Order: sequence, then C-alpha cells, then structure tokens
Amino acid sequence: MRTQSSQEEARDAAAATVHRMLVHDAGEERIPILLVAGRDDLPEVAARMGTPYCLAKGSRDYGTALLAILERALRERRAPSTA
Repeated sequence: MRTQSSQEEARDAAAATVHRMLVHDAGEERIPILLVAGRDDLPEVAARMGTPYCLAKGSRDYGTALLAILERALRERRAPSTA
C-alpha cells in the first residue's frame, strides 16, 4: 500500500479546509443587516450600505417598531447590496 507524500497530505488538508469553510459559510450571503442608530442621516447611511432595514433609536414605539422590522428582515431575507 502506497503512503501519501507530505505534499499530497497538505493538498488533502487544504481541500478539506476549503470544504468545511464552504459548508460553514453557506447562506451567509443572504443574512439581512439591520442598522439601529441615533443618526439623523440613518436612511441615507442604510441606502449607501445597501440595506432596506434601519431604525432610528428613540423612534416612537421603539420596541414595537424594532420587532416589526426584525420580523420583516427575517421574512424577506434581503442581504445588503450595493447595486
């Protein structure tokens, strides 16, 4: 039985690492980002970042608004886009 060379072992280890990373990261590109800040220009910042989900701190009925936008983000699953 032939044994693997150290070069072959390194190649196999690298391939296994790449596979683990691929499996681990699968779907992360679809994670929505919610911006919460006290800035006056929050909608513009969110637009530049490409996320439709933002909420100003101190908003009226903040708790209810936060739950609503989180629910929307999880339902839509729109990841940031710079398009």
